[in-house]
Amino acid sequence: LMETNERKRALDLFNEGVRVARSNGTISTNDGGYILLIRGVLHRWEGNLSLALENFEECRKILKKIKCWKTADGSTCLRQMALVKETNGDLKGAIQIMEESKAFREETDTLNQQQGANLLKQMGHIYKKVGKEDKGEKYIMDAFRIFQDIDLMGTSDGADTNFAVGTCKLDKGDQDGAVKHYKKAVEIREKIQTIRSP
Repeated sequence: LMETNERKRALDLFNEGVRVARSNGTISTNDGGYILLIRGVLHRWEGNLSLALENFEECRKILKKIKCWKTADGSTCLRQMALVKETNGDLKGAIQIMEESKAFREETDTLNQQQGANLLKQMGHIYKKVGKEDKGEKYIMDAFRIFQDIDLMGTSDGADTNFAVGTCKLDKGDQDGAVKHYKKAVEIREKIQTIRSP
């Protein structure tokens, strides 16, 4: 995630973008919905969950109105709404929304992409939280395979997914498998940090 000062600067930029879009009428377009979606994500990162949800709800209304709801953008909006519910402790509500988000991605053939894999990984975590270990593990392994297939294992997403797989292995008593994936997660993180360092 971005640093706090970076998030605030980005939020200022998107606040201005929403203001301009409202003044010239483009808020009611796909671009307007996307601006609201990103502003909602920034609010969520800042911990302003009610403001985040307001932006996601407005994004949903716009995308539905312009017949662009059952798309990758609609799926992303649903996933963000689910993350707010998860943070608020409504795991059942989060699962319900994420299943709808997954259905959108299946319909638009975008489940096997980066955002689809992130969705599956998050669903896996939530299913494990509610005690559905096997279903949770399946989704996490599906995400792992997608990140491998699209060659994103060397990214922060790849590191996070390796860590999640390691935890699944540990839960099943496979300590060697867990160590292998935990080690890989650390190696990826260290490599990313080396690249970012001056």
